Amino acid sequence: MIQRIIGAFVDRNYGTIVINFIVRTPVWLQILVAVSVLAGGTVWYQQYQQAHHGEVRLTGGARWSDPGPVTPGQSLDLAFDTTKSRRYLALTLSLVSTRSDDAVCQLHATAAVALTSGAEPSTSLHHNESAYLRLPGGTPGPFRVTLSGDTGCEMKMAVVDAVLTDEPVATH
Repeated sequence: MIQRIIGAFVDRNYGTIVINFIVRTPVWLQILVAVSVLAGGTVWYQQYQQAHHGEVRLTGGARWSDPGPVTPGQSLDLAFDTTKSRRYLALTLSLVSTRSDDAVCQLHATAAVALTSGAEPSTSLHHNESAYLRLPGGTPGPFRVTLSGDTGCEMKMAVVDAVLTDEPVATH
């Protein structure tokens, strides 16, 4: 039996190899090889899709231009450490007052997020609210984040979640 299998691959002509494999090997071995090739191809395709079109979590790679608190009207730049590119960034920001007893500031605070290039209009986010930001160039940022809210409020902004995706309705 091993001679039959080896005989299928000895000839240098590809057509003869395929014919010899089909003619000389048992059906169970042909089925086993076909299933193995299909399974391997499926696994490779899923890994390829995930690497090139799947979601990429960026939360740990967020960098602010200034880590300190901001007041309404002030802006900070936000960038991400990644070379991956997708069509959208799903972004969730935390806007927390620096005074723990000040719930009014947090309630009225919003952050306008826009690409620093100005290629897309800004998107407003409240505390822990998510939005999908379109990325015309594919890479995320840099972004300009401008705080608005009540006068006298001082807020700390942080990235709660950031995910690159090709679908604006992806779940994460």
